[in-house]
Amino acid sequence: MKNPSTPKETEDAAVRNNLSDAECPEDAIDCFMAMRSRGNIPAQLASLAMYRKPLLNRLPNAKQALDCLDFLIFTIKRQS
Repeated sequence: MKNPSTPKETEDAAVRNNLSDAECPEDAIDCFMAMRSRGNIPAQLASLAMYRKPLLNRLPNAKQALDCLDFLIFTIKRQS
């Protein structure tokens, strides 16, 4: 994408970057941006909810992995 020159282009670039940072696939980002350009807020919210759910489902596994690493770090520090 070219360098944004208008406030709308800047905002669109920020939204696109946010979706990318949220690990949305590029085709989903393009679809979301098309909904955004048409002002279809209900569809935008439904799309975001659809991509939010799998992220929430990954949280317990990530927390368990972090807890395991934290315990190992704690154990190593305590033994040294």
